[in-house]
Amino acid sequence: MAKLKKSKTDEYLKEYKPIKELYRDFSYTTKFILENLLRKNSFKYQAITYREKDEKSLKDKLEIVKKIKSVKDIDDLAGCRIIFYLDNDVQRVIQYLQNEFVVVKQNLKYSDDSYNALHLIVKLNKDRLKLSEYERFRGLKCEIQLTTVLYHSWSELAHDVIYKPEKSLSEFDKRAFDSIKGRFSDVMKNHIKQAQYSFDFIFKEIEKIKQGKQVFDVAFLKSIVDSKANNEIYENLKILLKYIEEFGDKTPKELKIIEIVNSTLEKSKKLKKEPIKTAFGDLSGHDYVDIAKICLDILEHLRFAYPKEVFETLSRLSIGESEKVKKKALDVATKMAKYTFWPKEKKIYYHPQLFILDEIEKLDDKNLLTYLSLLVKVSEELLSPSFEGTSWSDHKTFTIHQGALPAGETVKKIRERTISILKKLYALSETMSEKQLVLQALGQATHTPHTGDYTPEFEKIVLENTNSLISYYSSLVKEADNEIIKIIEEQLHWFVKRFQKGLKNVKILKSLIEKNEEYDMYKVFVGWDYRFSDDLDYHEAEKERKQKIDEYIKQITNKNFLQWQQKILSTIKNYGQLEDRGQFQYFNIFLNELGKQKPKIAQKLLLENEKELEPFLLHLVAGIWQSKEKREAHKILEDWTKKEKHLSACAYIFEYVKEINEPLLNKIYKKATEQNDLNALTNIIRSIVSNFEQTKVGKDLFVDAIKELTKHKNYWWVNHVWFRGNSILGALNKNDWKTVLESLLIAPNIDYHLEEILSVVAQNSPKELVSFFYERMKIQAKKKREERYDAIPFDLHKLNEPLSQNAKDVIEEILKWFKKEDWLSYWEGGHFLEAIFPAFHQELEDQLIKLLRSKNKNKAKIVLYILRSYKGETFLHKVCKEFIKQYPKSKKYKQELFIILSQMGVVSGEYGFVESYKRKKQEIQEWKKDKSKVIKKFAQEYENYLSKRIDYEKKRADEDIEIRKREFEG
Repeated sequence: MAKLKKSKTDEYLKEYKPIKELYRDFSYTTKFILENLLRKNSFKYQAITYREKDEKSLKDKLEIVKKIKSVKDIDDLAGCRIIFYLDNDVQRVIQYLQNEFVVVKQNLKYSDDSYNALHLIVKLNKDRLKLSEYERFRGLKCEIQLTTVLYHSWSELAHDVIYKPEKSLSEFDKRAFDSIKGRFSDVMKNHIKQAQYSFDFIFKEIEKIKQGKQVFDVAFLKSIVDSKANNEIYENLKILLKYIEEFGDKTPKELKIIEIVNSTLEKSKKLKKEPIKTAFGDLSGHDYVDIAKICLDILEHLRFAYPKEVFETLSRLSIGESEKVKKKALDVATKMAKYTFWPKEKKIYYHPQLFILDEIEKLDDKNLLTYLSLLVKVSEELLSPSFEGTSWSDHKTFTIHQGALPAGETVKKIRERTISILKKLYALSETMSEKQLVLQALGQATHTPHTGDYTPEFEKIVLENTNSLISYYSSLVKEADNEIIKIIEEQLHWFVKRFQKGLKNVKILKSLIEKNEEYDMYKVFVGWDYRFSDDLDYHEAEKERKQKIDEYIKQITNKNFLQWQQKILSTIKNYGQLEDRGQFQYFNIFLNELGKQKPKIAQKLLLENEKELEPFLLHLVAGIWQSKEKREAHKILEDWTKKEKHLSACAYIFEYVKEINEPLLNKIYKKATEQNDLNALTNIIRSIVSNFEQTKVGKDLFVDAIKELTKHKNYWWVNHVWFRGNSILGALNKNDWKTVLESLLIAPNIDYHLEEILSVVAQNSPKELVSFFYERMKIQAKKKREERYDAIPFDLHKLNEPLSQNAKDVIEEILKWFKKEDWLSYWEGGHFLEAIFPAFHQELEDQLIKLLRSKNKNKAKIVLYILRSYKGETFLHKVCKEFIKQYPKSKKYKQELFIILSQMGVVSGEYGFVESYKRKKQEIQEWKKDKSKVIKKFAQEYENYLSKRIDYEKKRADEDIEIRKREFEG
């Protein structure tokens, strides 16, 4: 740091003498403004001091200052100090000062063991300078120091004891004096700072209590129910939830919190969803579902305080509501029934589980059936063999507790009562899906804890429950549907595998299942290979099932057709009630093979049971098509097409049989277009694509079908093309691709599947692809905020490689986007380049440097947007250096480059930002050796900027840690 020559120092002191009084007036005026500001905004503080710099201090300053043009360049000729009680107020006052003054500089003085304050260099703002009494202070700067009483006291003592006499005392006994300095540092680190953190925390907690008192006030709580808009209700409920999380229920006696929740829900149902007006446009408002979700969050926190009221509300919300509300209600009910371990008491309390059982047992049959979904979900949790809990062992250690429930009479009774309830629910169940739900919940009673730390006594309870179910299942199997027997058999496999000894009546249950011939066939037709038999792996299971299918087909004749027809229809009688329909894969194989091997019988089955077999017609007709009776299959498809029946199956069959009948497919297309049958149109595409490599037939129809789907804003055809479409995509001409790309403009985002299709364009016509993304960007600009449409993917998986191989053309094309003056074009353009060139590219670097050397500010703006899209990586340094060289005097660009270079990706840990900024400092060290003075100067300033960021982030991290410590201690 260059010192000023003595003659210059004297010259500046002489310049200061006549304006010293002006600076005294300015500092006093600033104090006056600060006092009014703090009083108006209810800040508590100890004092505000002011001063002008005396000649001795100025002389000392001039000895170390860098070159200046005038004494007025010194920042702290006028100064004020505000001494607050709380560091929180130091942070809070900054925004008020920024509104009141022009803040020129902001310097954080942060240290673990030394001086702590925030220094702002300010000027009067233009509005105040318009007033005559302030005119004379134009251009003057004042330093405002913000600190606390504790830090100020330490600073004053340190200044008097250490810094003023340091030279003479340290010469007398350096070791003793250094020891005193060390003690001063220790006082700051271990006492002053800790006391300041504690004061701030205490007052923060007091403010919470004050605000909580206001929230639980009658007026505020009534205002929630009286609100006339869902947006207002939502915001007020968020506030209420926050303070319930903090304090529990502090509702006044005359009001009941659950009644408030229920009244709010009823009120919300009647209110319309309205947009939220903002300066940036309308945002999507809140509706009943949003209100219900936040009410359920409140109920979750109150479930132990008001179990009866909460359980009643959850039961009501679990029926007749939207799926989102129902799911949330079931989740909260599940948490209510969960076994919770309380680490402090080292206990599990069973009151919630016993209460729930009491409430369920009071319900009549009608209500049991009404609330079946919730009751089954809760029962599943009551039969859980494990507990969970959480605790903090200190401010940074969060522990999850898991383990087996202790074996005791209470747990045993809870499980027995729950099983009884589920048996009753099964008897009341009216649909297949309800019965399946109940059986799956019953199966939970046979599971031991996954942690493996259970006692023999608990295993005995589970074994007793299992034997109880074996007897119960034996009573069901005789009259049960195949779907039920299948669940029972799968559970039986588990029982045998889990318990080597102690199982009773297993042979009886097995025998009952094995004697059921209808189920024996059903089991071949329906289910996954890995569950078919415990004695077979899935390859062996597949082989056996196909052998049995061949045996069944051989047995079918015209004479026994009616019996087999009955068996086939019996297999699918509950098909419409099942959720997992993928399990019918072997039934599909059976029908297909029947069509191939015995087409006349298959045709008879089809014609006589067309309605019942509708979900399976495809497999049957495909089999007939592949038999000697292909003409008959053709007639059936022709007839269906003419009558506009089963068009989706008609279109799909050509994928199944691996051949194309183009005239028939054209007829199907015509009817599908007339009927707006989007599934049929999609299946036409599937059939063409799957056969195109062999047949080369249907390209034009493929394009026409896409065109039709696009009219209906449907682009789902991509799911059937992306993984096998190379052949047909390679055959498309320019106009065909225009249709394809128009369709893909509809897609709300470009995922991996779409990238696979677009990669063909990227390889052959990269400019066309860039234009496609530009069109998507234009669409996004017209979309409303709540409409989800992402023009360009955050990351590219397939497209970046072919696009980067055509870097010159691609970059030139994307740079055209920046000609349009709107933020979206700039943002998306930069983002797209980063997605294509995540590790940068020589061509991109050259183009950016070329733009900078044009010395055109609009082109410089383009470079900034592109650089901002990256994360400050070192490969940006060359372009950044060029920027500095081309615009060495621009403060605006300098600040922009500080931000660009200091950007980073994901950080981890409390001091993640601190460590990352330190790495950034290391990365810039080579710049200090650069031949260019401009680069060296920038490097020093950037390093200073990073040092400030490190101080801010360290302060923030330290405060967060200290707050967590005190929260834990509290």
